[in-house]
Formats: sequence, C-alpha cells, structure tokens
Amino acid sequence: MSDLSERMRLDSFRFALEESRSHGCLDTDLALMAYERADRVVALAPGREAWACGKGCAACCHLKVHVTRPEVALIAAHLDTVLSEDEREALRATVKARAQAGADLDPGAWRRAALPCALLAEDGTCRVYDVRPVPCRIHTSPAVRACEDPDAVVALDRWLVLVGQALQRGLDPDSPRELHDALLHSS
Repeated sequence: MSDLSERMRLDSFRFALEESRSHGCLDTDLALMAYERADRVVALAPGREAWACGKGCAACCHLKVHVTRPEVALIAAHLDTVLSEDEREALRATVKARAQAGADLDPGAWRRAALPCALLAEDGTCRVYDVRPVPCRIHTSPAVRACEDPDAVVALDRWLVLVGQALQRGLDPDSPRELHDALLHSS
C-alpha cells in the first residue's frame, strides 16, 4: 500500500470519527475504531516476519506511553468489568505510584528507570491487552536485546509510529497524556 493511499485512508478515518462524534458515538466506540485500524496497518506492515515481538515479551511494557481520552475511557471501562472492587483499588494504588514516580521523567529516563506499566500483571501479561492503547499496538521491534537494554536504540517501524500518531490525533486533537496520569484522573 502506498503512503498516499494510506494517508487518504487516515483522512477518511478522521472524517468518520468527526461524523461519528457529531452523531453521538461514544468515545469508547471511537477508540475501538482506531484500534481496528491500527491492528490492520500492523498486520499489513512489510517486514513483519523479522519482528522479535511475541507472547511473553514485555520489554515494551516498561516504556512511557501516552494515551487519548477515548483510549482511557475504554481501558477504564474494561477494568471495571474484569476486576473486582478490591482489585481495582489495588490497581489504583499502583497506578498512582507509577504516575508519581514517572511524573518528571522523559521517555528515555522512564525507560532507564525500568518502570513497568501498572497494567502489567504479575505473570507478565497485559491486563488490558484487548483494549491496549494505540502506541502499544504499533510498537514493534526486530531485536529483543535492544528492547531489554535501556541504553540501546530500538529500531521502530517509522511508518507505524506515524500511523499511530495520526490515529491518536484523530481520536483527540489535544495532546495525549501519560497513561498512568490519565488513568488516575479518569474517574
């Protein structure tokens, strides 16, 4: 798929989002639309067979992730359905601690501090995998070692990064917020 045709598809996605909002579509539905588009773009990305990403690898779950309001709304709704009240309270405490620990850290410092995402379960799986935000969906790497080394440069697919940014701008033109801080202030 050419860059021009994908740009045209992203423009049509933005138009569809604006139309959906004007007809009362919920933010959570808009996030699901963006996720479907992100997943489709990732599935079609050239060089996919060289990615080292796979089940059980959680190296990218130690990165600073920014999310939009619709993504936070969907994640919060999902957590409300899969966690008990006690589990939500425990997670809220972890989210608050992570937000405070990472508040003044730039993405590189966050990575070097090896702060795990609060949504990462003890068994290394993502508690919100089905509704994980766009940056988590498009983050791919050809080298696990680079991902695990906080000083290494991870060769990301630039096109996927740009698509992810465009999808998030389409969801919420305001600047995305850090995931933990956004979750903390979502309720």
